[in-house]
Amino acid sequence: MEFGSGQSTLWWASKASSVAAVEESPHWFGYVQESLAGMPNAEVHLETDLESHANLPLTWGRRFGVVVVDGGDRLACTVAALKVVEPDGLIIVDNSEGYWGGDLEGTYPILELLDSLGWMRIDFYGYAPGVLSTSVTSLFFRDGHRFLHLPPPRRGGK
Repeated sequence: MEFGSGQSTLWWASKASSVAAVEESPHWFGYVQESLAGMPNAEVHLETDLESHANLPLTWGRRFGVVVVDGGDRLACTVAALKVVEPDGLIIVDNSEGYWGGDLEGTYPILELLDSLGWMRIDFYGYAPGVLSTSVTSLFFRDGHRFLHLPPPRRGGK
């Protein structure tokens, strides 16, 4: 499930059994709708009101293994993500270095919220595709998540 849609929606649709996204921009909505033609496992919904945008997935009555926050009011979308993510699911916040929902520079309400609830975080820092600046994408998961218990990767030739 994604808050915000675009190229990542197309990528997820090619990898996941199903993808549901909510988009606030009519322009991006049209682009994604057209790009997803012929992909029956993907759906995108338009909601331009930011409060309704964050709450729309709550009305679907579904839980999701992965919830991506990449649009809308990111703090409100993260709060909603906590309500729709599966117990062993992941929350991915794009551009997590932003002051999403905080008026004071140096505050990080999304990071602080998830940390206060015991979610662990892995940050991926670097240049974002198509832009000339660095950014951070953060992966959040709960203690005991299956990713903490993966076997080591196989080495080539063995």
